[in-house]
Amino acid sequence: MGTIVPKVEISDFRAARERTSSLVAGLSEEEMAQRPAPGTWSPGELVDHLLRTEGLWRGEVEELLRLRRSGRQPFLSRLWADFPLPVVDRLPAPLLGILHAPLTLFNTFVPTRFFLAFLRFRRVQAKAPPAIAPRQARGAEDLRRELRTEAAATVAVFEDNEDVSFRRLVYQHPLFGIAHAVDLLRLITAHEKRHQDQLVEILTDLGLRGRA
Repeated sequence: MGTIVPKVEISDFRAARERTSSLVAGLSEEEMAQRPAPGTWSPGELVDHLLRTEGLWRGEVEELLRLRRSGRQPFLSRLWADFPLPVVDRLPAPLLGILHAPLTLFNTFVPTRFFLAFLRFRRVQAKAPPAIAPRQARGAEDLRRELRTEAAATVAVFEDNEDVSFRRLVYQHPLFGIAHAVDLLRLITAHEKRHQDQLVEILTDLGLRGRA
């Protein structure tokens, strides 16, 4: 069976990244570091969060590819505590162990697209865990450059491995159920679109909305 590079998903991801880049284009160091209110993120912190999250999910796809290339079964199964997600970070470890089995069983039968849509629902707020929390005092030009380079790295994972059937690289997580590598690319895109809405709000509150 021939393999197909996920062109639609790559195009969607690129479009999302282009919009993020356009939203912060031209912002000064001070504007990128400015928070609209105490306890909120600056534009730069939000961008850094996007980049760190993208890197983590891309790393999961890369691990699946390593398994495939080594002749092993391209399958990853994560526990709640294995991967940094906001809801996981807020639950005590004993409760995670109790919830793992029933939630994994439930999510096995829920389409991944449900969770992608849920991710865009910003009424559900959560604190980012340390692994994907934004780092402070990052330079504006460094962040803008990484928006380009990290996007290129993510796209390359798919375009440079056209001999691999990405839909056979299987990923299981108790929150997202059973997915495949292309779903993880969709997840990166959905997460970015969710935070673009937040970025627009931040720019509006800072009086910089004209750049959106």
